[in-house]
Amino acid sequence: MAPPLLTDAPARMPEEQRQGAVPAGLGSSAARRQLFLEMCRRRQAGDSFARIAQALNERGLRGDQGGRWYGASVRNFIRRMQPGAQSRAKS
Repeated sequence: MAPPLLTDAPARMPEEQRQGAVPAGLGSSAARRQLFLEMCRRRQAGDSFARIAQALNERGLRGDQGGRWYGASVRNFIRRMQPGAQSRAKS
């Protein structure tokens, strides 16, 4: 089953989570930052986005909307978490 579209997100979900900015289950900014740093270290070590996603799924971590991680979702998460990502998105 395909992941739900962002517009299909429940209204009770916080706005930033509906937009995909906060992966479900990673509620604290410290947890998101720690995951971001882990992803960056793995990328620098040569892991592909898909391999990182596989490792996260094996550990039972859930991605955006509470679903599985995919290579593209890892890539997008890294892009969103990079310093200056919010200012670039609004330009």
